[in-house]
Amino acid sequence: MHPTAAELHAKLRTGQPSLSLATVYKNLATLARMGMVVQVNVPGDDKRFEANRHPHANFLCTSCREITDIDGPQFEEFEDRVRATIKGEIDQVQILIRGTCARCRRRGRN
Repeated sequence: MHPTAAELHAKLRTGQPSLSLATVYKNLATLARMGMVVQVNVPGDDKRFEANRHPHANFLCTSCREITDIDGPQFEEFEDRVRATIKGEIDQVQILIRGTCARCRRRGRN
């Protein structure tokens, strides 16, 4: 799940009708500073957030805009190689793979 602040706000308001969108943004920013969530940058989209902090790639379906995590040891190995090459510290790595998901391909969306 890679929701935007607005999507989270809509879900949370069902149980807390007085919750403001600003509060959701502030809490997400705090969680990101604490390293508990990661902001996913998708050009042309609102900021999205995820809780998966392990090395992975994100697959963005350019048709339905759904993001799926792609996990695997190759992403941790990639970070290790980059770290060794730059001999420095990595704050964040984001790998975004774009394409069409299987569901959209079956529906003929490209």
